[in-house]
Amino acid sequence: GEENCRESIGYFEEALKVFTIDRYPFYYAEACTHMALAYKKLSEYDNIKGNTLKAIERYKHALDFYTIESYPVYYASIKQNLGSSYIQLSYVDNSRKNIYSAIGAYEDAFKVYTEESFPYYYSDTLILMGDAYRHLSTIENTIENCLESLKYYEKALDCSTKEEIKLRSAHR
Repeated sequence: GEENCRESIGYFEEALKVFTIDRYPFYYAEACTHMALAYKKLSEYDNIKGNTLKAIERYKHALDFYTIESYPVYYASIKQNLGSSYIQLSYVDNSRKNIYSAIGAYEDAFKVYTEESFPYYYSDTLILMGDAYRHLSTIENTIENCLESLKYYEKALDCSTKEEIKLRSAHR
């Protein structure tokens, strides 16, 4: 619950006194990522805007180390979480700007999460992108953004169906 989130954030703050980007870059990035997750969870209990902004900040710090070139899967995962954090923030602050930030983060995740390489995560990101456009449709260009949302949902459904067929064939 809330207390566990606060306690874990305290431990990560202590860890970051030792794990600096210069001395221990991998552990620094790991601590930042987990701290971001704790802030995002804490935002469900308290100060949604402030804690979500802290989560976004920590994800961005983790991306200083987890680049697409050196750690593509970590990079894509963090981009996906960053996008979800922007969507969460959009419900309480500057909806349009934060939705577009989420869309940009999901587009970055697609650079790694391809249908061929990571079909599950690709499909998951398609759904998140569909959600972003659905949310955007409540703010601007209702029909256009609803259609864009449907495009992503249909692609996700198509990918899921293909993956299901592959799994069934493998078990025969």
